[in-house]
Amino acid sequence: MSDQLNGKKIAFLATDGFEQVEFTQPWEAIKSAGATVELVSRPT
Repeated sequence: MSDQLNGKKIAFLATDGFEQVEFTQPWEAIKSAGATVELVSRPT
């Protein structure tokens, strides 16, 4: 899957009640596919 998302920017929006693995696994997969990943919100 390397470089499939090269040049793309992906935003993550996390809400209350999410599991850590629900965030970190997709984050790493998207980054390894070449995208720039940014967290735009997180629970307080």
